[in-house]
Amino acid sequence: TELLRLGETVAVYDLVVETMLAARERTLVRAQDQLAPLAGAYLAELTGGRYTSTKVDSDLNVLVVAPDSPEGAVEPGRLSKGTQAQLYLALRLALMDLLFPSTRPPLFLDDPFVKFDDGRRKAALQLCQRIARHRQVILFTCSTEYDQWGQVIFMPVPGPLPMPTPGRA
Repeated sequence: TELLRLGETVAVYDLVVETMLAARERTLVRAQDQLAPLAGAYLAELTGGRYTSTKVDSDLNVLVVAPDSPEGAVEPGRLSKGTQAQLYLALRLALMDLLFPSTRPPLFLDDPFVKFDDGRRKAALQLCQRIARHRQVILFTCSTEYDQWGQVIFMPVPGPLPMPTPGRA
């Protein structure tokens, strides 16, 4: 009877694994189909039309469609550091759209444009302004270059910390 019980337990585990793998596959395929066009649209906006679409496989690996490439698409590692940063920003924005279709949580960005050239930085800031019509965009930066693009909140610079007095705890 113990062997029969163990056999039933294994059958249950097999069914659970099969169900989970099927659910994963359905979820990834749906995400794959929706993520590629959304990310491609953001990437086109960020790159001024240089790159206009992405491909996403069933494991969510991303390729950038590059008409001048012999393969027709390139892996992110073959792109410049700036274009990689733009791709990853496009993917984050696309994921936010997919994960939050009806709610609009704030978008926090920590100096994401440091590797962008001037034209693409301007395109990214215009995109952020467009996104800010529907969700709060918070950009953390040490640069004053972005001051004219939004409402600036300056963080106070702390003064020196007081020195402890010897013998006092």
